[in-house]
Amino acid sequence: MDAKKKARIIERLRSDDEYFGEFGQQYLSNSDMKTLLEKPDLYGARWDTNADFLKGRYLHHRVLEPELFEVEGSSPMIIVDCNTRNNKEYKDIVAENTLEGIEKPLYLLKKEADEMNFLADKVLANADFREALTENRQPNEVEEPEIMELFGYWFKGKADRINKHMGIVPDFKTTRSLSGFPSTFKKYGYHGQAYIYGELFGMPVEFFVIDKETGRLGRFQVSEETLLEGKAFVMAGLERLEYYYGENGLGDISQYYDTGLI
Repeated sequence: MDAKKKARIIERLRSDDEYFGEFGQQYLSNSDMKTLLEKPDLYGARWDTNADFLKGRYLHHRVLEPELFEVEGSSPMIIVDCNTRNNKEYKDIVAENTLEGIEKPLYLLKKEADEMNFLADKVLANADFREALTENRQPNEVEEPEIMELFGYWFKGKADRINKHMGIVPDFKTTRSLSGFPSTFKKYGYHGQAYIYGELFGMPVEFFVIDKETGRLGRFQVSEETLLEGKAFVMAGLERLEYYYGENGLGDISQYYDTGLI
């Protein structure tokens, strides 16, 4: 792929709608590997926005791009001051902003924004987290996409931050239990992400984590052993892709089902 074509693709992938939508789906991601290994029958399913996604995006904006909130009351996302999305006021706002034939928008509730503001303040109050995630930024270092061919397949990734000053790719995560994060790391496929992003961006990935319940912070580097497991995770996902969806695949995805003992 020539440099001009790649630059055009990267520019399109900066948009979440393009990255997660039909255009971006032509490139594989770590979440695809996780889906192929855990529920291959759902591979390629449409990406949908939900409340957790909205909260996560808002938190990332607050931490990674605090300048978007410098003017009092400003926000890159619409926030509705209602207790629930079943509230008449919320439904009226949605109705006012829904065009015919277009899916209804989903808005962040004020109480959800308040929860994320609490977490963001905890992160930005810590000097090391602030340096890694926010300070000394250069152009195209925040929410920056990249594509690369790995094992004969084109992969995509979007870095929370490419910290050229520190020489790392810091990835910002939330967790329900900071003490349990290391033990669930591979369960969520983060070892695969660490491997893919390390290849895409040419720098080691470090995970900067905040406990959603307590606000406690944790910083985690990734060992060479874990990176090798992440590489194996990706290769296993590609084998599953070939088996069920490859031109010469032997598997029939319509015959797939989960099994277990209950």
